Amino acid sequence: TETWLNPQLNNANLGLSNFCIFRRDRPTRGGGILIAIKANLNPVLIESNHMHEVLVVRATIDSLRVNFILTYRPPGYSASDNQAVVEFLDQKINQLDNIYLLGDFNYPHINWSNSTASTPEEAAFLNFCTSNSLSQFVNEPTRDENILDLVLTFWNLSRLMCLKIFLTVTITSWRFLYLIEGRPVPPKLST
Repeated sequence: TETWLNPQLNNANLGLSNFCIFRRDRPTRGGGILIAIKANLNPVLIESNHMHEVLVVRATIDSLRVNFILTYRPPGYSASDNQAVVEFLDQKINQLDNIYLLGDFNYPHINWSNSTASTPEEAAFLNFCTSNSLSQFVNEPTRDENILDLVLTFWNLSRLMCLKIFLTVTITSWRFLYLIEGRPVPPKLST
């Protein structure tokens, strides 16, 4: 999700035909986010937040409106910045239905298999996930030995029959794009 794209790179140069591309580039090196959703899913930008690197996009999959919240949380966020982004995400999740929270959250010490955290910031995010009944579905490292890129939802994915989320490697082995296509898939997501 951290794209490192800049405004000089046109969407046409990304090679994502038949996708609607939503992105927030940084004017400086690093950061930036992008979500690409198949055009036939009629995606609509709901919000592009300027304080936090967040995009909210809605798509229609088999007449069901699904909301994707894409986030990039830089490493080294202060405790107050971390609290602000967690509160913002909490507000969005409570305003929307049928959500997928996606992104590079840079919480390298959260152990998703036993729901433990090593820092107060990670504990706050883990508490946010628990209090909103969010399940995390990426179970392989996305950078070095860490799971930094996450897919979270409160849906029971074993009942979801119409969504496929691809984590496609771009530029290096640790920068990901989220490409959304509607089609039946098994419930387990992997990178």
